[in-house]
Amino acid sequence: MSPVLLYEKYHKNIKTQKRVISLNNFTYQNILKNISKYIPNSGNVLDIGSATGTISFYFASKKLDVDGIELSKNAVKFANINKKLMSLKNVNFTNSSIEDYIPNKKYDLIICLEVLEHIKNDKECLYKISRLMNVNAALIISVPSRNAPLFKLGLLNKFDKKVGHLRRYTILDIESKINLSGLKIVKVFKCEGIFRNILFTNNIFGFLIKFMKFSIINYIFTFFDNLSIPIFGESQIILICKKE
Repeated sequence: MSPVLLYEKYHKNIKTQKRVISLNNFTYQNILKNISKYIPNSGNVLDIGSATGTISFYFASKKLDVDGIELSKNAVKFANINKKLMSLKNVNFTNSSIEDYIPNKKYDLIICLEVLEHIKNDKECLYKISRLMNVNAALIISVPSRNAPLFKLGLLNKFDKKVGHLRRYTILDIESKINLSGLKIVKVFKCEGIFRNILFTNNIFGFLIKFMKFSIINYIFTFFDNLSIPIFGESQIILICKKE
């Protein structure tokens, strides 16, 4: 199945989003809490692989001007519906890949979450991203780790194929490709332990995510999941990069 058809299928049945997510949103809390101090007070933001706009809306709520690009036409359609529901005018969505995207501006912050593993030529993608960044701009990347315990056990092969992953990364893998693009890595986070990874990759246990809306359950689960990372390994790598 082609990447476009895969993403259209994934975004076929989507619920509308009526409010901006909080820092304690279970799905996005690892990202948001780790990157908070790297968010500029003003400027332009590019969200690569913006899906239905969840992260784009978060940054738009911070009074930043946001452009989201997404391969799925269906996802862009829902993103625009959500945009109207939240009355956010400083965010726009375009149906495009990063390879084909030609903006008329440069960006102060670029978000590239769970995207590089889907792109054939990730080195060229990083080089293009670098060219779209202003001096002193930040790039925030997240990728799936080859060190994920479930992956090392051979339990994520079907999942990776289903969601269109072409590769996973070690920290050295992704660092070398970022350095070649002319960017400097300023921070690396090892995130998502085995327990959290099970919820996001296993259909049987995935239903438990809905219970994480309760703060005490979220806190306890996240506490033990974080404890598992130095013991079993991380499932996600988050990197903060700068253009100098």
